[in-house]
Amino acid sequence: MSGRSARTNGAEILAALMWGPKTTAQLTEQVGTTRFAIHDWIKALRRSGVVYVHAWRSEGTARAPIFAVQSTPFHFEDAPRPGRRMV
Repeated sequence: MSGRSARTNGAEILAALMWGPKTTAQLTEQVGTTRFAIHDWIKALRRSGVVYVHAWRSEGTARAPIFAVQSTPFHFEDAPRPGRRMV
């Protein structure tokens, strides 16, 4: 575990997403923290409307959301999850 503060991790997550959309695994590797910390930050950033689900990556039966930053909060809707019907 790094000795960085939670704010530093949050800033690094946003900086990483500003370079382009990434999965949780890619963020974990780039930021150098745990996936649980990434998950907590992504959840908070999604609630604030800064981050959204850009697309879904499917490999076999596993699905991984690809997150991206949006300049205007709540401008884009989350991409629909694959395998779910649109109503």
